Order: sequence, then C-alpha cells, then structure tokens
Amino acid sequence: MTDKSVVEAAKPNLEGTVFISYRRDDGTEYANEIGALLRAVGLRIWRDIYNMPAGKTPEALEKVLGEETSGGVLIVTPNICESDMVINTEAPMLCRLAKDSNFPLAVANAVAIAGGKVDYGAPDEFLRTGSETLGQSNQFNILDQRGIKDLVVKLLHARMLYVNEKMQKEIRDTIVIDMQSRTPPSAIENENGDLQIRINPDDGDSGKPSKQGLEDLKIALPLVKNALENLSRNKTIRITGGMHLTPALAVGAAFPVTKPRNVEVLDSRNELWRSERDVDVPDDAIKTQVKRPYGKVEGPKNRIAVMVSMANTPDHEIFDRMVEKDELGFDKRIIISSGYKNIDPRWAATLSQRIVDEIRAEAANRPEIHLAFHGPVALAILVGRLLNTYKIIAYERLETASGRSAYRPTLKIDVGAVAPIQEVFDSSALGDDRLKRPVR
Repeated sequence: MTDKSVVEAAKPNLEGTVFISYRRDDGTEYANEIGALLRAVGLRIWRDIYNMPAGKTPEALEKVLGEETSGGVLIVTPNICESDMVINTEAPMLCRLAKDSNFPLAVANAVAIAGGKVDYGAPDEFLRTGSETLGQSNQFNILDQRGIKDLVVKLLHARMLYVNEKMQKEIRDTIVIDMQSRTPPSAIENENGDLQIRINPDDGDSGKPSKQGLEDLKIALPLVKNALENLSRNKTIRITGGMHLTPALAVGAAFPVTKPRNVEVLDSRNELWRSERDVDVPDDAIKTQVKRPYGKVEGPKNRIAVMVSMANTPDHEIFDRMVEKDELGFDKRIIISSGYKNIDPRWAATLSQRIVDEIRAEAANRPEIHLAFHGPVALAILVGRLLNTYKIIAYERLETASGRSAYRPTLKIDVGAVAPIQEVFDSSALGDDRLKRPVR
C-alpha cells in the first residue's frame, strides 16, 4: 500500500498528462476508447502500456501521480476489485489529487445493473474508499457512448479553463492547436500547443490514416468547436503540426469563414499561412480546366468531381482514373492547378479564396462536390473553411491492395455544420489502429 505521506504530498501538474487507471482484463477496451478520444480533443494521456518504464513498480506510479498528472480517469469495471495496484496506489492518489478544484477526476463506470444503467455505488465499494468519495457527480455511464462524450467534455472543459487563464497571464491573443494524424498512441511526446490533437494512424508503417482515428475525429471536432466558443472573438486560432489532407479539410470545415475568427497555420518550414489577407496572388497563379464527362447514369447527376492540384508533382492521372471508375458519373470534371512550382504562404488568404471562387463558378446549383486535394496541408485547411453551404466528399490518395495509388472517398464533410464530418467511409484502403473498442 502506498504510504499515506506520499498520497498527501501529491499535487496536480496542470501541464501534465491525464492518467488513465483501469484493470487490463476487462477494462482495456474502455481505456482504448477513452484514451483515443481524449487524444483526439487535444489532451495528452498516460497509460501503463505506453508510458510505464520496464518493471512496473508502485514507486514509478507514485512519481507520475504525485508530480506529472493534470487529470484522471478511473475506469471501474467488475474486475477492478482484484487490482491491488489500482486499489492501493492509483485510486487513493487520484482521490487525493481531486481534492484540488483544478484537478478533474472522471469516474468511468462500467458496472451494469438492470435497464442499461450502472451501479453508482460500485466505485466506492470496489475501490474500498470507505465513503462516498466517488459519488454520482463525477461518474459517467460508459456503457453508453453519450457517457463517454460527457466524460471527455468534462476533461476538455477543465483544460480550456486552464488555457484561458494561461493566455490571460501571458497576455496573448493566439491559442495554439497542434494536430497530427501520423503519431501513434505509443509515442512519447512533449507538450506542443494549448491543445495537442492526435488521431490514431494505421498500426503498421503504411503512413495511412486509420478508419478508427477518423471516427474519433468525427466525434472530437464538435467537442473542440464548442470548447473554443468560450474564447473571445478576437482570439486567433493557430494550427501547427501535420496531417493527412482529408482530415485537414475537415479541420478547416470546423472553423468556417462564417464564424468571425482568424485562423492561421504554421507549416513544417515555420512559415505562416493566414486567413487574413496579406499578399494578393498573381493573375496567373491558378488555371482551371472543365470537362463534362459521360457517366454510366444518364441525365443530370448533381455531382461534380474537383481536383485542386497545388503541388510540384500533379497526379492528374490518378484523378482521371477516379472519375472514370465512378459508378454514377459526374456532371463536370474540374481541375484547378497552379502555374507556380512554389506557393508563397503570403498568398494564403487570396489563393484559397480564388480556388473556392473557381469551384463556386462551376457549382452554382450546389451539387455534391467530390474533392481530391493535392497540395500544402495549410492550404487544405484554409480551403476547407471557405466551402460553406456545400456537401463535400473528400478523397485521400491511398495505396491499394494492388500496390497502386488511388483516390478513395474517405470523409463526407458538411462545412459549417455542428459536426463537420458527417460520415467516415469504410474504405478497404484505410489503415487499422488495431485498438479494440467496446461493442455497444
């Protein structure tokens, strides 16, 4: 049992990680789900399978919990009462930390009773707290996904309160959101940004986004949007990091131009792409080609295929194959490309607007837009902001089972909607994070 003096000495570290406590034999799937969603809304997590040094010891846990933890999740499952480590070390220290009002503790209850409800008395009973320390006020029914979302919101809200206070103390007007779609959950990272959004990639070395990671982002984006609403309108959102292009479009859609807030993206070369007008693009910066392909379905289809190609190595051939193989066909095939090998980041605002103006000129009747974007991630985010009122089917360039690259429909995006990602398509070319979630 952890010494009482060690428990009493524990203090929250508001720059630290969220500690996830659970028993592996019946709590792993819940830990997988909660951990992935916490990462997707921008919180750093601590889990034993990723972060525990060799030779799991109470001393190592005491150090983490006593000095390095900003919040906690206690996953209570039927077998938790058999875990000496949780009962004797993790739960007492988390309960001690929770006495500080700045430390959020969420009790994730998975002990079922009749009617799909949970036993609110189980956490105190199973963890032998000796009182109603873990009462209903901070318990969440994780047998229901609504309970999972509420739990994530509680911890995200606590983080945003801290970020708001930190920004006021530092007298800064920019919130930094670092985003990555290629960082596995096992990666050891330092703190980057006020929120550090991570969605799980493929478990292998393919470099692909995983379907599960995109599903996590679908849930996370509305939660992040709501959390940021508490920021004053004069605050700038700065996005850093790197991600695949379809989630980049979705991130832009989460912060549409209809919301009066500046957005800027700091790219990997430390160059800033801003939504505010800086330098106008030359007249010949882009060119547009429009064709009217014949589809397998006769008559108007109310669908257009659009490729935005702002890269040195255009992949028009892959786009052509995408159009030709589509079963329904399209009313138009549009390629918007750049006449310049290098895009000046100072063009960002006017270039993204020109691209969207070209799309709108060919899509006045609001057709479904099947968009293949090939270019800088920063530009994809800014273009995604401007496509309000459109339904977008976003295509990711992926390697298929045959070894060939192909554009595959990945996300259905509704720009400006409460939930920008409407659907994650079940493409066999997407990766698998291999983290099993609970079946509900």
